[in-house]
Amino acid sequence: MNAPIVEITSGKIQGTQEEGLQVFRGIPFAQPPLGALRFRPPKPVEPWSGIYQATAFRPSPWHPLPPGLPPVPGGMSEDCLSVNVWTPATGNARRPVLVWIYGGGFTSGSSAQYDPIKLVQHGDMVIVTFNYRLGALGFLYLGDLLAEDYARSGNTGLLDMLLVLRWVQANIAAFGGDPAQVTIMGQSAGAASVGTLLTMPTAQGLFHRAILESEPAAARDRTTATIVAKRLLAALGLAPQEARKLLELPAEQILAAQSRATADLHSYGPVIDGLVLSQLPLEAIRQGVGASLPLLIGSNREEARLDTTLDSQLAHPNRARLTAYFGDNSEVVWAAYQRALEGQPSDEAWVSTLTDYLLGLATTYHADMQADHGTPVWRYRFDYQGPLGASHVAEIPFVWQTTLLGAEKLFPVPTSANMPLSTLMQTAWLHFIRTGNPNGEGVLSWPHYTTRSRQTMLFNIPSRVEALPSA
Repeated sequence: MNAPIVEITSGKIQGTQEEGLQVFRGIPFAQPPLGALRFRPPKPVEPWSGIYQATAFRPSPWHPLPPGLPPVPGGMSEDCLSVNVWTPATGNARRPVLVWIYGGGFTSGSSAQYDPIKLVQHGDMVIVTFNYRLGALGFLYLGDLLAEDYARSGNTGLLDMLLVLRWVQANIAAFGGDPAQVTIMGQSAGAASVGTLLTMPTAQGLFHRAILESEPAAARDRTTATIVAKRLLAALGLAPQEARKLLELPAEQILAAQSRATADLHSYGPVIDGLVLSQLPLEAIRQGVGASLPLLIGSNREEARLDTTLDSQLAHPNRARLTAYFGDNSEVVWAAYQRALEGQPSDEAWVSTLTDYLLGLATTYHADMQADHGTPVWRYRFDYQGPLGASHVAEIPFVWQTTLLGAEKLFPVPTSANMPLSTLMQTAWLHFIRTGNPNGEGVLSWPHYTTRSRQTMLFNIPSRVEALPSA
């Protein structure tokens, strides 16, 4: 069944009616970033005539497809910049709005992997998901190789997000959403994006609450980003002075070279280019930027278990991979591992050490800085032992009550045995999205996080609040 026709700034659209909701998929929000627009900031989509049929996902951004996973719906293309909207009804209801930013290390992911129907049904709100450019096509810094015209190229994926938030402000009322009640939420690289957007002057006023799951804000300096660009060029058989050839190569060729040239998952991401970003996001947060917005932030007890399970080179203590991850800090991390080894089996100490250094300690640092500025902060840790333990990504099915497309075996939908935990988490998230506070009916008393008390909600069976544990 077709949904009603909605008119937005770029024209009329029509979606579908599904499970009592109105769903609009694949709405273009920007011009296709092709040709001269590759590696450039997105430009708003040109208005269209007639009625755009928003009934199917647009292609996903180009990204490596992990072995064993099915193709993403709609395939992959540079022409990927689209939004999807789920709403109980269009009109003037002024429901709270959630904008979801997917994770994937800034090199993989797609909005088509997530089904927010249960969140919308249970929360009576509007949810927006979208695609942004990834990897070299979204975060390849060419400012030092191709000069001023490409000075923002290291942040085009971030600028895609910024344009979506502006799109939401201009259009969400047509879907029954309230542009004055926008929460941005992300996991992993999506959470890092949320933390970065918190600090961007150009993003101020475009959202009002923030949820960060399993990653604090992060960015790279121009020198590091240029090294990554030169590695990519070398993988393509090009010298640095031939960087302009990147504008004409097929996207598939760039993607293949990216896979050959990437030393680890964290080679791509936002860049401190002096234009889009002028300083490290965590430094801006330390100075109080974004301190007025309520924050829900946390991580999982065994974040690194996903890496150690899926990457054979990380399955056991490995100094070479430590160097790839941490560079000059690898000796510090190795020393921490040696300390953690006392009283723990070697592989478990390895997971604990990687978890702390990849996410746990930085999450604490972020939460501490926000709390010190008087930000209302609620912190959690996901402890529940699923098929991969309390690993990276494991909390998502509990909050969404659905699994990630293509990862059903790793992260199944909650069962009757653990559904009470899922209901508790989803209810807390929905309260926060609606009010800026996770407390309310159906939620355990969850105190503010402060640097003095470090009260943290540990989601498990049973869940409880306690001072932040050391591990």
